[in-house]
Amino acid sequence: MHHIYHTEAFVLSSRNSREADKVFTVFTKELGLVRASATSVRKISSKLRYALQDFSLARIDLVRGRETWRIISATPIKSVISATSPTCGERIKIIGNIFSLIKRLSHGEEANEFLYEDLKRGIEMISTPALSESELESVESVLVLRILHHLGYFSHKPELSLLVSGEISENLLSIASTERVKIVAEINQALRESQL
Repeated sequence: MHHIYHTEAFVLSSRNSREADKVFTVFTKELGLVRASATSVRKISSKLRYALQDFSLARIDLVRGRETWRIISATPIKSVISATSPTCGERIKIIGNIFSLIKRLSHGEEANEFLYEDLKRGIEMISTPALSESELESVESVLVLRILHHLGYFSHKPELSLLVSGEISENLLSIASTERVKIVAEINQALRESQL
């Protein structure tokens, strides 16, 4: 009897496999980064296909097979971006970059609840149509800095410590907008040092 893991997850990406299967890269609250397959998910009749769209948030049930994880059920929570947003393309690009960074820097199956909560709050803010271009840039830079911090690629400097702790809020974004040059420099240095 296999243990079923019930978890919330962001669908970071997917790729086709076999005739109608897919392999998903998901970032979960309880297990961290997981690659899991879903059988026959590309068939029109599949109940999973709508819950597992790229860039969506879903509740999923996972089973550990001999070699890989399998997604056995999924319920959609929401699509990360509304296609009706006038800046939809720009927001999808930012989220795509953030998800790529998590895939690149995560060390696999390792729970990181703080990172998950920051990601959830950051993505929620990026998805807000009312956010200005400047505020969008601030959310992105704070979220990237926090990803690097949570994954051990950035040890916080005293002057930026407020940006990697506490809740991501509008007050934090106003601080980030005044420190953006410093934040970007720190992000670039951390990425160079990671050599990934």
